[in-house]
Amino acid sequence: MTRILVINPNCSETMTATIRRSATGAAPADTELEVVSTPGAPAAIDTPEEERAAVTAMLASPAIPTGAGTPDVVVVACFGDPGVEEIGERTAVPVIGIARTTLDHAAATYGTFGILAASEEAVGLMTDLVDRYRLSSACVGVGAIGVGVAALDADLWGHWDRITQAAERLVASGAACLCLGCSGLGPVAERLSAAVGRPVLDPVSIAVRHAVSFGAAGTCARRNIHQGPPVRHLTAPGDSVLSLRD
Repeated sequence: MTRILVINPNCSETMTATIRRSATGAAPADTELEVVSTPGAPAAIDTPEEERAAVTAMLASPAIPTGAGTPDVVVVACFGDPGVEEIGERTAVPVIGIARTTLDHAAATYGTFGILAASEEAVGLMTDLVDRYRLSSACVGVGAIGVGVAALDADLWGHWDRITQAAERLVASGAACLCLGCSGLGPVAERLSAAVGRPVLDPVSIAVRHAVSFGAAGTCARRNIHQGPPVRHLTAPGDSVLSLRD
């Protein structure tokens, strides 16, 4: 049995519930899964300032494991991967960022990808992230839906038209798959894939599936996943869309 701690770096309980549904849908029944929000963090993360505030709050959270053994893997469920390195320096438990895991998977499996961001402010953060992970040659672009994370959290389906329009622009730019650049977008993955004719990757689902495989294999012992080279993944049969099935 793999024990996974999934941390929502913001304080929104609505977002945490969305993340929990995606994580539960991706994990085998025998997985011990804990999904928590971060007290004292911003309610949404769109800007570098909000990222920094979220990292400070996460590092102060009692949920962060300080020793080995419990849990087996930590997943940071924000597409900017805030705090992955900082948490990794404080714990012997392996730490996974959902962005790096998803982007590596997208590049290795599909060749090219586009990232669907919430706000215009988040575009720069995600562009920098792609550069940092040395995946610029595989990324056709970052497309903004044009609303903040808090607005998506409050009324995700009310922004469906904006979501599909941004996705269609990325497909027109040559994206072989789309990466959802916000944990709160997970519920749209399957419907959006059908609408635009491309695989749509829910990063929480992808990260949890890989956390399960890493934890079961014990391959992450004594090191943090973010410190190693990009991990290359194979797509399991039927996994063209990794999302919560309602």
